Amino acid sequence: MPPKGKQPQSPDSPFLFVNEDASTVNRTTKDAQVDRTKQSHVQRQNFMRKRRLREGQDTQRLSSNLSPPATSPATPIVSQDAPPSSTSAFLQGHGYFDHMENFSMSEAIFSSTSPQSPSDVLDPRLFGDPFGSQASSPMSSVAPLRGFDALQIHQVTPSFESLRLPYGPSSPPPISMSGATTPMLATQMTSSPPATDQRILEQWAPHLIRHYNTVVLPEKFWLDTRKVSMGRMRHAGYIHADMQTCMAESAHLYAYLASAATHMIVREGRLLLPGASDNDARHVCTFFKTKAIRALRARLGTGYLDNRLAMDVHRLYSSTILFENVEAAEPHFHALISMIEQLGGTETFDDYQLETLIHVDLEAAMRYCAMPRLAVDWDPGPLSEEQMHMIEGRRNRHGNTASGFEEICRSENIYLSESDTFADLVQLVDMSNYLMEVHDYERRQQKWLNRRYSAILNRILSSLFFQETDDTSCALKIATVIWLATSSSFHLKTRGTWASTLVPMIRQRLEATNLERSWRPHTEVLLWIATFAGICACACDAHDAQWFTNLAKETATSAGINNLTALEDLFSRFLYDPLAQRSYLVNFSRRMWGNQSS
Repeated sequence: MPPKGKQPQSPDSPFLFVNEDASTVNRTTKDAQVDRTKQSHVQRQNFMRKRRLREGQDTQRLSSNLSPPATSPATPIVSQDAPPSSTSAFLQGHGYFDHMENFSMSEAIFSSTSPQSPSDVLDPRLFGDPFGSQASSPMSSVAPLRGFDALQIHQVTPSFESLRLPYGPSSPPPISMSGATTPMLATQMTSSPPATDQRILEQWAPHLIRHYNTVVLPEKFWLDTRKVSMGRMRHAGYIHADMQTCMAESAHLYAYLASAATHMIVREGRLLLPGASDNDARHVCTFFKTKAIRALRARLGTGYLDNRLAMDVHRLYSSTILFENVEAAEPHFHALISMIEQLGGTETFDDYQLETLIHVDLEAAMRYCAMPRLAVDWDPGPLSEEQMHMIEGRRNRHGNTASGFEEICRSENIYLSESDTFADLVQLVDMSNYLMEVHDYERRQQKWLNRRYSAILNRILSSLFFQETDDTSCALKIATVIWLATSSSFHLKTRGTWASTLVPMIRQRLEATNLERSWRPHTEVLLWIATFAGICACACDAHDAQWFTNLAKETATSAGINNLTALEDLFSRFLYDPLAQRSYLVNFSRRMWGNQSS
């Protein structure tokens, strides 16, 4: 046997031995300090390998039946060979994910259940067992959408240069990420999940996916789904593509399930799952969020970043906000802002992603009585001359004029914004009525309506919380926010419950004024305020609802209003969208006058 060759000599520097083999590293030398340094380095490397192996196993705990995603065209990632950037900050020190380390990972045991019959609102393959052998390639017939498979990283735009005041405690500044771009490698998923994870996914995922796609999303985009089904709405293709990526990668799937479970609990008050207990409701969101965090740690650790990962972080943020955990939500928010900047701003996101970002930002602002935090670079602006001509002559008998607000705005020096907000709101109602009357589903106009609603709501919330205002002005602004919430969502649990946090605030402002003296010249305005605040209060607090009902009834008597028809005619001089709000107004008038209100 030939003699073994000599091992290469260690360089002089005690920190340059990392490429030597184990025998060289373990070999003792005459320098005790170098020996100790080597031993410490070997131990650290061993611990790091074990940790990476453990995290790698956690991120690949999907079924072996789940097929890997097809290799997509050159999708940008941050090169691993690039200079160290702040991407590593997510994984080191007090970074983005450190606040999640103490999550309880105790897994609930669920009884065996069979999935319910799939819904036909969207593609049925999305609602079956996504981990079975027949679900290896969901939505394969859907053509790739521009913006998903050809993402580009641009220079940071000024969209988020000036962040607004946070909702809660202060947190570290946003983390910026930089690096070169290289084609994305196909994700490999080879390991099978443990029995417990597999069982949880098989029993929970189909129900959560079905509830989110058939209940939550139709309510979020009610301005569209009141006209067409989910399968025909303008976001249908993006929703299909989103579900396809969730079926392909664990980070997307777990973040999606965490968001879906949170929405189910918040909306329904419990998990609507067979055999689910109160303990399950307490642990399931934490379970999915922790799984998502681990998968995101591994994914971001490779330097990879795209819009889908940013939306995963946004889902974690929205789930935390829904549970009113502001302090835990802040790291998610700052990481999200940094990712959006690195990706080139909000214009790189598709319509579904962007409007989801907008909705959560506005809902958080209403829930925590704070300014919205996303810059409004997506406002489509007022109606064009072409749009004005299009809707001309289609106003119903309750055509809004907002003329009833002119006197109070002039006498009380109330300015909702620099522009004429009430005139803009009248345009919203006119466009809303037009889109419901025409036969076709006009996607471009629907997009304008949704974006314009959100932009005006953002404007009023910013005006409301930017500086201190008098009680009268504040009450009118809050009532206008509530009016917007009730006119853009059929189900009050979707947005009305967010706005309902403003109900105690508007009551406090009204009680701070002398109702008999201060509002005597503006009795009809007070009736409008009390009515819509009462409508919102009915969805959340019986005591506040009764207070506003009594106030509205007394004010209506002073204004000579004693039935629903007269109330609708009066509100047509203010703001009133009968297609969206009449059912609310009917129920509230019954509270005031009984069944004889009409």
